[in-house]
Amino acid sequence: MGSLPIIKTMVGKLEFNSLMDTGSTICVISPKLFEQIKTQQKIKYITRNCQILTLTGENVDYRACIELTLKIGNQQVNHEFFCD
Repeated sequence: MGSLPIIKTMVGKLEFNSLMDTGSTICVISPKLFEQIKTQQKIKYITRNCQILTLTGENVDYRACIELTLKIGNQQVNHEFFCD
């Protein structure tokens, strides 16, 4: 098994490491990172108090689904994230 694809990512002026999982259908950020981002920029909420259905059929509750603008290298992209 190879090493995990960890990449430097920026949201606003906040830089952090993220795991690039190209097989995932959703992206999740930690509550700690969510709180840090909220102190630096206005959050665009897609929905609040949402659930996702796991592969095993379980529902997992999340506080919100948000849209963030990420900078990875020289590329900038908008993407949805679930946060707890």
